[in-house]
Amino acid sequence: MMDHTESLDTRRVMLHCELPLNEILVDFNDKIKSITRGYGSMDYEHAGYRAAKLVKLDLLVNGEPVDAFSTIVHRDRAEARGRQLAAKLKEVIPSQLYQVAIQAAIGGKIIARESVSALA
Repeated sequence: MMDHTESLDTRRVMLHCELPLNEILVDFNDKIKSITRGYGSMDYEHAGYRAAKLVKLDLLVNGEPVDAFSTIVHRDRAEARGRQLAAKLKEVIPSQLYQVAIQAAIGGKIIARESVSALA
């Protein structure tokens, strides 16, 4: 949530925002550096704890949950994040002798699915 902005001079602006810590930890600093061609920086301080609609997103490979890929995400972003993780995992897993199902699930509900094809 954007609090306010300050114009430091004609070329620089300071943005004051409140962001979930998860948003900062997942590539935020890298995105700032790439967008600003290395000139952007960030400073942060803890703004306290707040209630949010969080869910545990599990990734299943052939129906078995892989704990290393489990993550806590906001409910509104869970489906998009599940699709993104499943698609990325599909790119990384090499072709097998049989079809490999990659699924993203919240609780028992499958929200995204990709498949690694069998070798031809």
